[in-house]
Amino acid sequence: MNTRLLRRALAALIAMAILAALALRPTHELPAEARRQFLAMGTQISITLALPAAADRARATQTLDAVQQQLEAFGRDAGPWADGQLGALNRQLAAGQRIRIPDALLPLWQRALALRNTTDGAFEPRIGALVRLWGFDDVARLRTHPPAQADIRAALTAMRAAPAALEACGDAQCYGPAPGVQWDFGAIAKGWIVDRALQQLQHAGYADALVDAGGNLAVRGQHGKRP
Repeated sequence: MNTRLLRRALAALIAMAILAALALRPTHELPAEARRQFLAMGTQISITLALPAAADRARATQTLDAVQQQLEAFGRDAGPWADGQLGALNRQLAAGQRIRIPDALLPLWQRALALRNTTDGAFEPRIGALVRLWGFDDVARLRTHPPAQADIRAALTAMRAAPAALEACGDAQCYGPAPGVQWDFGAIAKGWIVDRALQQLQHAGYADALVDAGGNLAVRGQHGKRP
């Protein structure tokens, strides 16, 4: 047998050995998975659950249904310009009304204000009027040149003059009137709701999970023997 044929034979034997080793790996290192992909919040959402050996597939599907519904509802209600709750509240503020914060959005609202206070205003969730002024709320309105300096100053002045905190109104929390303010949680919204989704999965008994909202990623637990 010449050298070339010998090398080919050895390469084939090595490849067969590798394939055999892969086939004989213990199955417990590759746990069963339940996966879900869908569109929400303007991006692709991916959820993966690592399932125990005796997992109920139907129950896992029901859990994924519930998490998907939560994320889709959040996408509607947390959009600052959409037809959901935050969009409606921003329109009320623009009309000079005082707004009542819905229970579903209150934890996110409080988190945004806590970050604002922690950063001395470097993080500013009341920036929505400036976002709209620049056209970042709608690709069709995106500017090719900066807004007028007078318009920028007017938006900043209105924002800085407006309240920066919520206040109690009965058993709820309210804000305003502040007609120059529009709230926009886009800088933290996806990360916040992804963490909530992971918590929801854990409470349902799925401690080993991954939730990815367009790169806003949260992971918990193990995948087989791997963290």
